[in-house]
Amino acid sequence: MGYRILLITLLVLVNSLALAQRSGGGSTKRTISGLVLDENAQPISYASVAAKSKTDSTRLIGVATSVDGKFQIQVRPGTYSVIV
Repeated sequence: MGYRILLITLLVLVNSLALAQRSGGGSTKRTISGLVLDENAQPISYASVAAKSKTDSTRLIGVATSVDGKFQIQVRPGTYSVIV
């Protein structure tokens, strides 16, 4: 249950960041970044994180979190769902 709440919170935060990135101009790449935490607010090392395009659900871009739970995914402008 704790992971589900954490995941929903993370998805809302990252999705908001992705939408905020859309307003920038010029560059063809954007960055979705975040921090994956467990229910005790401790970073989760080496968790799989993927960005899935809302317009083309087959397009996935994935990375692993760092030792301190941080991640960055380079994407084209658009709207994405983030899956941990």
